[in-house]
Formats: sequence, structure tokens, C-alpha cells
Amino acid sequence: MNKRYAIFLVFIPLLFVLVGCEERKGSDSSSGNGEVFVEMSSEGRVYNSDPDALIYEDVYGGLPIDAVEEDVDKEDPYAIYLLGVLYFKGSSRHGLEVDHVEGRKLLEKAWAMGVVDAGYSLYQIYGKGIGVERNIDLAVAYLNESAEMGYIESQVALAKDYFGRGEVDYLDTDYQQAKVWYTKAASQGDGESGTALAYMYRKGLGGDADENLAFEWMSSVENMPYDGYTFSFGGLAMYYEEGIGTDIDLVQAYKYRDLMGTAGIPDKERLSEQMTPEQIQEAIRLSGEWQREHNISMPNSEGYQYR
Repeated sequence: MNKRYAIFLVFIPLLFVLVGCEERKGSDSSSGNGEVFVEMSSEGRVYNSDPDALIYEDVYGGLPIDAVEEDVDKEDPYAIYLLGVLYFKGSSRHGLEVDHVEGRKLLEKAWAMGVVDAGYSLYQIYGKGIGVERNIDLAVAYLNESAEMGYIESQVALAKDYFGRGEVDYLDTDYQQAKVWYTKAASQGDGESGTALAYMYRKGLGGDADENLAFEWMSSVENMPYDGYTFSFGGLAMYYEEGIGTDIDLVQAYKYRDLMGTAGIPDKERLSEQMTPEQIQEAIRLSGEWQREHNISMPNSEGYQYR
């Protein structure tokens, strides 16, 4: 047999094996259903920066669904987005049954009209294959685009995926990129992202370790508008107790443990063994002062009496 011909016969089945493997590897990335990324025809706008916003009540209050549908008829972008979300989840309160096809159609229309918030919804839809074949490439495209336009939930989801601790694993772990997106989200006031940045700087993930920067980020978290204090108390208590990026300050450590309510009791008992009664009272007073300044009450804290 001709030597070249023999090599060719061996190469052909090998080629099919390689192509088959590549197709299987990318099977989640291509749905084969012809769905394509929808381009915006209007300038993008983020309608809800707060990840915990009540997307219906914050705009329509107690008005019936008729008010939303009337605005949809008027081609209002936000109303179209809202109705799309409602169709996707279903709403017994508003008499809407789940309709994934209609929901996706409305969300894509809202996105085309510039509703950046819709990009995060489309990321979830295509990523999870809700009412449509799963398409990871399309999901990531909507996630990236909405994150670039400033939608916090998209920025956080992108950061978590790059960090390797998100709900999904669409992207290769890249600490530098995770830090980029956590920084963007934290700069807009996302407390969870600020806490993640403090951790990354402390551990040297995505760059050199820098305890001073770690402390700066952790200190800024408590004043962030979106879940700031929720994420900051335990971290700040640890930083002050161990002197991470700052001097050891047991009074401040006790204060933040007190602000944690009942969850902070075991650590307060441990700290109190190293403190004078005067230091403990000062920490409790500072806890009450913090609550008063931030207009937040922690009934299970000792400082509640001084708020």
C-alpha cells in the first residue's frame, strides 16, 4: 500500500474523533436554534441599580397589572421589561401564568430599547435554558454587555464566575478579571463586592497582597448603600482584633461584634477576657452611636440602649 495513502486512512478517523470531541465540549455554547444576540437600538440605561429593588412596587406601587399593560401599549421600555419578568416568573397576584416564550420576547424587546436590566435576565434565561435551548455563548454575551453598561448584578455575577465561586462556571478562573469586576460593582456601592475585594487584597489573589488596601476596602463597605453593613461587621471585627492593615483595637473589634447581635456574643465573650470594663463600656457606647448615626437599630446588641 502506498505509504502516503496509509497515513491518510489513519488520519481520517482521527480527524472525526477530534471534531466530535470539540463539538461535545462546546455543546452547551451553541443551541442550534438560530437565536442571536439582540443589538440595542437605543442608548442603554440602568433602571434599578439596587440589587434588592422591588421592580414592580418601586415604580407602580399598588396599581394593578392593567397600568403596566397600558404602558406596554405605549411602548414604555421599563413596562415592557417588567411584564417580561412577570411572564417568566408568573404572578398569581396579577393573574399572569408562566409564559417563557412571551417573557423572552418582551425582555429581548426591552433590551433592544435600551433597558440594561433586561440583559441580566436574558443571561439567566439562556444560561439555564429556561424556555429555550441552553446557549452559554449568548448568556455570557448578555452578561458582559450589561456589566459593561453598569448593571451591578451582572458585574457581580461576572466577578464571581471569574473568581470561581459563582452559581455557574461559564468562564475560566481569572483572579485579575474578578478583581476588575468586583471593583466596578463595589465602586457603585455593592457591599458584597467590597468584602470580596478586601479578601482578595489580603490573600494576594490577582496581584500582590496588600493588607492596607484590604483594610481600606473593608472599612468602606459599612457605608455602601447595597448590603454594606450586612457584610462588614464580622470582617471589620477581625481586622481590628488581628491588626490587619491597621493597629490592633479591641474596642473597635468589640463594637463590630456587638453590631452583629446574637451572632457576635461568643466573640464578645472571648474579647472581654482581654479588655477592661471601661473598654467594654466604650465599645458598647460606640455601637449605639453607630446605630444612631446610620439610623439602624440592632435590638439584640448591647449598644441598642445608646442608639
